[in-house]
Amino acid sequence: MNKEYEAVQISVYIDVGYTILKEHNDMSIIQLAFYMYALNKTRFFEKEIYTARVKNNIVKKAISVISGDFEGFSNAMPYILKALHIMNQSQIVKIEKQFIHLEGNHFKNVGCFKLSNFENKAIMESKRWSDKRFIKEVLHNV
Repeated sequence: MNKEYEAVQISVYIDVGYTILKEHNDMSIIQLAFYMYALNKTRFFEKEIYTARVKNNIVKKAISVISGDFEGFSNAMPYILKALHIMNQSQIVKIEKQFIHLEGNHFKNVGCFKLSNFENKAIMESKRWSDKRFIKEVLHNV
């Protein structure tokens, strides 16, 4: 794979991951990895698929955004994991067991990505789910 392409992919996922953690401070690595992919995939959509008015099954609706894209999700995972590794090595985040925590707001990201109200609500709700339940739902939909 082209090194420049890899560097761009990793930097995009660092930006997305940092943006998520800036809003939510800490979360499960599994859930963060999923949202990094899903939010990066949808950030160039002309308009949102769902709005914050959605109340029922908000996590399932967030997961459905990548429905049928198992190959894309699988192909992105190495870049997402490398991004998380770089963030950990740079002390932007701290990884403890299955959780990742933002270590402070000292990192200056480009800020070209902002979470919608729907995405924020979906992330908040998914924090109540176990990793097992969350990944089952992801695999069922993807």
